Amino acid sequence: MSSGRFVPSVHARLVLAGALALAAMVLFLLDRSDTPSRSERTAAVKADLQEVDRVVQRLFTRYGIRKEWVRTWQVRGPDRSFLRTERKVFVPPAFVSVAFNRDLSAALEGLGATAVATEHTRENTVTMHIKTGGTIIESITFVVKRDLISERKEPDH
Repeated sequence: MSSGRFVPSVHARLVLAGALALAAMVLFLLDRSDTPSRSERTAAVKADLQEVDRVVQRLFTRYGIRKEWVRTWQVRGPDRSFLRTERKVFVPPAFVSVAFNRDLSAALEGLGATAVATEHTRENTVTMHIKTGGTIIESITFVVKRDLISERKEPDH
């Protein structure tokens, strides 16, 4: 008793499922062919690290952050192929992290990098992560220290 509808057989369903799986595999492989290899990404990140370091140092100078207020160390990245820079920076209460983040983002724009900030009010800290190509290449944690006095030079805008 047929009600006029097409009812595919089990064999037809298996063939259709196999064809769809094959199409998905082909699309996956085509998408991966445009992706740079891990070594290509690592080389690009290493070049970016040096330029980002220069940008950060210029901003520290512009915002009156003294060298003795900055603690820097290196941490292995998640894929272990490069060292990521971590900084802990003591700043006076007058330091405006939003302005620093704005200037950092503007300076990084030409490098294809971005800065994302997170404020931790209870700890009196702001952490900025600099990312390029989906990888965090540097983290800067600003810690407010009440006894510091800035030698900030007003930036030109």
